[in-house]
Amino acid sequence: MARNGVTRICIAPGSRSTPLTIAAAENAKIETVVHYDERGAAFYALGYARATGRPAVVICTSGTAVANCFPAVVEAGQSCVPLIIISADRPPELLDTGAMQTIDQIGIFGRYTRWAFTLPTPDECITPAFVLTTVDQACYRATRSPAGAVHLNCMFREPLAPTDAAPDWSEYLAPILTWSNSDKQYTTYTSPESGGSFNGSNIAHAIATSKKGIIVVGTLRSWQDKSSILKLAAQLGWPVFADISSGLRSSGAFSENLLCHYDLYLRIPEVRTALAPDCILQFGGTPISKYLLRYLADSRARWIVVNDHPFRQDVEHVVSDRIEADPAVFATFLADSVGANRSTLMEKLTTSDHIAGKVLRDLVAVQSNQPLELAVACEVFFQSRELRGVYLATSMPIRDADASVSQSDLLLPVAANRGVNGIDGTIASAVGFADGLQRPVTLVIGDLALLHDLNSLVLAKRSQQPITIVVINNNGGGIFSFLSIVEVKNHFESYFGTPHGMSFAKVAEQFGLSYRIAPRFTEFQQQLSQAHAGGESQLIEVVSDRELNLTQHQQLWQKVADEIRTGLTLS
Repeated sequence: MARNGVTRICIAPGSRSTPLTIAAAENAKIETVVHYDERGAAFYALGYARATGRPAVVICTSGTAVANCFPAVVEAGQSCVPLIIISADRPPELLDTGAMQTIDQIGIFGRYTRWAFTLPTPDECITPAFVLTTVDQACYRATRSPAGAVHLNCMFREPLAPTDAAPDWSEYLAPILTWSNSDKQYTTYTSPESGGSFNGSNIAHAIATSKKGIIVVGTLRSWQDKSSILKLAAQLGWPVFADISSGLRSSGAFSENLLCHYDLYLRIPEVRTALAPDCILQFGGTPISKYLLRYLADSRARWIVVNDHPFRQDVEHVVSDRIEADPAVFATFLADSVGANRSTLMEKLTTSDHIAGKVLRDLVAVQSNQPLELAVACEVFFQSRELRGVYLATSMPIRDADASVSQSDLLLPVAANRGVNGIDGTIASAVGFADGLQRPVTLVIGDLALLHDLNSLVLAKRSQQPITIVVINNNGGGIFSFLSIVEVKNHFESYFGTPHGMSFAKVAEQFGLSYRIAPRFTEFQQQLSQAHAGGESQLIEVVSDRELNLTQHQQLWQKVADEIRTGLTLS
């Protein structure tokens, strides 16, 4: 497997193949990570793959152990991240007999894998080449577009551990002797070339004749995508709505076309109406801002989506053109096909963005001695020097970051579990991301998401890269305070607010992590700076209040609306 570029194996203790796997890993100089929680192990591998573009291998035993990998498999499938799950299984004669750790594991992940295969129990009648071609197929299917998870299910009988008397396997292994003495995989796969030849004249014409064109960029998977899209935007003169997970806000250079605070002013109905586009060119995944999506859908403009997978990507069912292509390649094709065509929306949108950004900065300055959730992500990005990475938990952290983080000249890798937007495995994913990047990472996470993945704090402690965990503790599910359900007073706290009444000082102590607490934003700024300078994994608890947090957001939205209506002519 290492010959296919797979360099890391995450093992859950007790895996039936562990003795042989460890020996193989040591011989091949493959790095191994052992984690006692299969769910966390799978999410660690997912984070590693996000950083490297290569799958890590998760090895676990049978029964519920493999079932615990399901959330990560779903996330990998939905976000097109390569992942390989190798599960041990019981032999067929023990299925449906009540044997321990025995369930039907064939096809357990359903449609969320790119490929799944069950290897039979080892038998000398089966050629070893069969195993090699199976492994090579698994690696290829995990990484070819659309990337995703593959599952190799391996049945075993006793004995599982190595015996003292080593059998002579030379005759059995003779058919693969040439391979074993080489440094190549057994089967070489060549993917279809992502060339620059497109039947895109219709698209190019639409872009060339648009008067009010815009570019929208969601999650991208390579730095090349970012530079090509920014070059196209500059050439066209079109504004770019850059989702926080796109990485465009920290791609290493400033862009005059980039919009960062659109979630704050697209809440204003008259802005969405007056500044509606006539052509939308979207690269990458679906943006997180529901107000941006509403703005796009309500415009009824020609909507062109470019992404390197075949799946339907049309939340509002109004996309007119779906281009399956590498975003960088297609952006380059358009740059070669279309000249400058400055959008008439550019000035008013960039002015709106500047107004919203100033209102945000002014509010932070005035309220810096209070808990201030909406500024936490901004500060994380601002202090993330020396090519740190940032991992954003779903729910409020990524939404606050999307609305508030400005662009900078940092080259800063950014990631989040955006495939399903679940809170599963967030800590494990961030640690895997750090190990894949080989850089320190700051994780911004809510209290419930941290509690959900508490076991994975041991990964943060053991990581070779310092992980700064910023947990926003507002004693429950803060995002629900922004929904209409908050008005149902009788049941809101019990079923949606879900207060837990916990702090995280003892948690940090239990896992051997340095701990800091910040009741006010000014203290958080100091604590974060000290944590980054410390060079070890740490946990910073930002104490917040859900009602105050809602009020602060509402004040920000209202102030932005007032300033936009005063300072911008929308007619």
